[in-house]
Amino acid sequence: MSTSMSDFKGVSLPTQNWVSVPNDVIDVVMHKISGASLKVLLYLFFIKDPISNPRYDIMVPVTTDEFMKETGLSKSGVIQAVNELIDGGYIQKGKAKDKTDRVVNSYRVVYKLNK
Repeated sequence: MSTSMSDFKGVSLPTQNWVSVPNDVIDVVMHKISGASLKVLLYLFFIKDPISNPRYDIMVPVTTDEFMKETGLSKSGVIQAVNELIDGGYIQKGKAKDKTDRVVNSYRVVYKLNK
C-alpha cells in the first residue's frame, strides 16, 4: 500500500477520474475525527460519488476486508473507524447484498438535505 516518495510522481490533473467530496468534510468534519475514520469516510465517497450518482439514500455494501485493502487499516482500525463515524452521526450502517448475493454490512454518508 505504501509507496516511497521516489516512486510518487504527483496526483493526476482534474479529469473524469476525480471524486467529489463536500467542502464540509474538509472544513467541519476532518478536524473532529481520527485519520483512520477520515480514510474510511473518503473511501465511501470514492465508491459512492454523490455527483455521478446523486441518490443519497443508497446503502453501499462494503466488507471489513474491502475497507482494510483500500485504506491500509488493520481490522481493528477499520472497526474503530466505522464505529467512530457511526457514533458521530457521519455515516449510517445497514445490511445489503454484495455482488455475490452475500448479506454484508452496508453504509451511507449522512447528508443534511434541504427540504
